[in-house]
Amino acid sequence: MTVDFETSWIWHPHWTEKPESSSAGEFVYFHKSIDLHDIPRDPVRIAITADTRYKLYINRSVVHSGPVKGDDQTWFYDVLDIQPYLVAGRNNIIVHVLRFYHGSQNAPSFPRTPFPGLYIRHDSTESDLEQQSFDIQMDETWETITDTCRSLPVSGNFDFFLHLFERVDQRESYALTWVAAKQHQFMVNWGLSVPWDLNPRMIPFPRLKQLHLAAIHNIRSAQPQEIWERLLNLNLEHKAGIVLVKGSTHHVELEVPYHTTAYVDFRFARPSTGGSKLDITWSEGYEEGSANLPFERKKGDRSDTSKSIVGPKDQYIFGSTPLDQDLVQYGIVEANDETFSPFHFRAFRYLAMDIDVAQDSDLVLEGINIVKTNYPLKVLATFPTVEMENEDPSWFHKLWEYAMDTRSSALFTYVVSRDDRLARQAILQFYNSFQPKVGLTASRAPCHYLQIISHLSLFWICMVTDHYEQFGDKEFVTGFLPIIDAILHTFASRLDQETGLLRVSRLAGDWEFVDWTDSYKPFGVPPAAKDTSLRALSVVGDEAYEAQFFSFWAPWRKQLELNLTTWVEDYITQRSDCHAWGSLPLYEYTAEVAGFKLAMINGERMLIFKVFEARVPEEVVETFSNKQWKLSLGSKQ
Repeated sequence: MTVDFETSWIWHPHWTEKPESSSAGEFVYFHKSIDLHDIPRDPVRIAITADTRYKLYINRSVVHSGPVKGDDQTWFYDVLDIQPYLVAGRNNIIVHVLRFYHGSQNAPSFPRTPFPGLYIRHDSTESDLEQQSFDIQMDETWETITDTCRSLPVSGNFDFFLHLFERVDQRESYALTWVAAKQHQFMVNWGLSVPWDLNPRMIPFPRLKQLHLAAIHNIRSAQPQEIWERLLNLNLEHKAGIVLVKGSTHHVELEVPYHTTAYVDFRFARPSTGGSKLDITWSEGYEEGSANLPFERKKGDRSDTSKSIVGPKDQYIFGSTPLDQDLVQYGIVEANDETFSPFHFRAFRYLAMDIDVAQDSDLVLEGINIVKTNYPLKVLATFPTVEMENEDPSWFHKLWEYAMDTRSSALFTYVVSRDDRLARQAILQFYNSFQPKVGLTASRAPCHYLQIISHLSLFWICMVTDHYEQFGDKEFVTGFLPIIDAILHTFASRLDQETGLLRVSRLAGDWEFVDWTDSYKPFGVPPAAKDTSLRALSVVGDEAYEAQFFSFWAPWRKQLELNLTTWVEDYITQRSDCHAWGSLPLYEYTAEVAGFKLAMINGERMLIFKVFEARVPEEVVETFSNKQWKLSLGSKQ
């Protein structure tokens, strides 16, 4: 009898999971050298993924960071053309992998299996001889080391959900030992399979764009402001670097034009001795202190520099010379420069640098490089805004999708673009989260551990309905119908036969969340004593809503006074300055005010109000134009 094994995944042979550690996970390097007589003429495509995250470098260049977050039903891989990064001669390939510990509830927005692993294979046909000669496949010719310099502290006051902020001590990097990687062996007979159900990514690669600092604030340093303003110079070079003398301390606050997500590199000349320390605090805006950080904030005007920058931190401790020569040869570090590059992108509008220079060596700051990363949405529909710059959203607070938020994001996207790829992926991932024992989908997906907010399953059903109405893709939505029926059955079983209303959920752990309001503190659940108020309001009549309509917008008007560049999660806790419903005007003005709704069922058509009239402000000054139309049978106007 032949027993078959899948051996395409590798890992460090001496790896040990440490779920009780003070770090959420560990970093592991993988390296392979490949010699080429000539640069391949055609694309060289590889499929690559890792559990949990990877960053691929070839010949010192960053190629890509991934994968798209998957789950135990759908694990994504990337297909990359690495031909542009190859050279004639020796090619050094480095993969830096972040593994979050499986048996821990840390980093909940990053699903992972019980097995760590790195997977790379050629994405080509067997007849492609040129790619066959480029041997990048997973085997023991790869070597590996654990990156003992980096950790992901779990004790910070601001990082309850991500655990991506780092403490790096490069003094630990001088004596690392590379060992041969070990191939996993997963039996694939008798219906058994590997832990990862591999699927190609469903969404496009992110858009990367250079971003520059806009301003510098609150300098506390022996170096004057004009010296620090060199950081605003796009051509800052080593000869014009900022010299920070030994034994000195410095505090500088930096601003970018708007709330953004970006990869950031802090470049220094390599000091002769180690021990200098760089602390980076990331923030959405200036704020006052609060006794209940990070869940309740006192922010006010986000650009009021008389207040403080408060937020999660990265810490970097500089190493020294001599260096481990393998690290230099493989391109992991530079001989003459020392750069702190956080593994994951950061979300911020402001950041504070605190630098403590060691007593026996100067430190030279050569520059800060910022590369914005966003979903490459192709915007097809626009409307004019006044004194606003529209940018892609920077949603980072928890870095996961809740069904209600995600449905809103999808609707907003449908209004301005016909790109449904991100929405399709989200619909699939909520489908994968369905729990047969409770008859509901998870409230958030993908996620490392389950959370149930029962009524959010209904918003997932709405997502499926929205997509069908917009795109008419019957084949895509049909497969979800059994789960939709199961969810509706779950709610039907809770109906009170006398009142026709839902009984309170008896599911252990079900969070009956409704909204973040002062009266619903602390968990966003309405008090039972007021459970009849909405029934009373429902019989008052439509004029009750109309009379209150303009007062509903008061919190939004207030935000415009606070120098925000994105809408806050809620104006009660002010926990996050960028959330899914920030783009509400895109849908509200187009679909609900003007009445434009695209429908694809029974053929493409536009749904539009038959009668429409509105007064629209043209500029900041109080000038309005009247917009109106009336449709009659057979009219094309």
